[in-house]
Amino acid sequence: MIDNREQNDNENENRVLLGELMIAGRAINHSQLKAALTVQGILGGRIGEILVTNKCISCEMLDEYLTRQMRIKQGGTD
Repeated sequence: MIDNREQNDNENENRVLLGELMIAGRAINHSQLKAALTVQGILGGRIGEILVTNKCISCEMLDEYLTRQMRIKQGGTD
C-alpha cells in the first residue's frame, strides 16, 4: 500500500505549472505571470483565464498550452 506522502510526491513530480510552461514557450513573460498571479491571489480564478482576460494570450493559445500541459502530465513529451 502506498502511503499518502508517497502518492503526493508522485503527483508533484508530474505537476507542470501552466505559467511556467508558458514562460518556457515564450508565450508570456515573468511580469505578465506575476501580474496574473497577483490577480489570482486577490480574486481567485484560473491562471489561464486571467491571462486571456488581461489579453496576454488568446483563447487558442490557452487551449494549446493546456493540451501541452496535459500531455506532459500523462507522461508524454512536448
